[in-house]
Amino acid sequence: MRGAIYGISLALGPILGGVLVSATGWRSIFWINVPVGAIAILLAVRYIPESRAPRPRRFDPAGQILVAVLLVTLTYGIIEGPGQGWASPFIIACFAAAAVSLAGLVRSESRQGEPLIDLRFFRSVPFSSASAIAVLAFGAFGGSCS
Repeated sequence: MRGAIYGISLALGPILGGVLVSATGWRSIFWINVPVGAIAILLAVRYIPESRAPRPRRFDPAGQILVAVLLVTLTYGIIEGPGQGWASPFIIACFAAAAVSLAGLVRSESRQGEPLIDLRFFRSVPFSSASAIAVLAFGAFGGSCS
């Protein structure tokens, strides 16, 4: 069911976005999220049961910082690479910082009792494969839309 909804949204999103932009201007694509978000919140409150862990997890500041640095440097490098040049020192530094952050994250999380990201999940072939496919699919979709 979720796959069908996702497929329909991928097909109808650009069409409805084009209709909205043509009819009322580009700002309308942001306003459409207000009723959609309100409906989503109401449905979530009504149908998604409350769940709580038996006890709160410990805060992992090293994991939080390393994930933030990894995502910021990788995203910035990918976005600015075409404009500044993939071989520019700053873009190379961004990718190097992302790689160092990833290595630090793997090392840090493998030593934590309660890690931010449990690396044991990546030992599962179905989980790792699905994660890789999702990243590649969203990257391809994002690249084709820009």
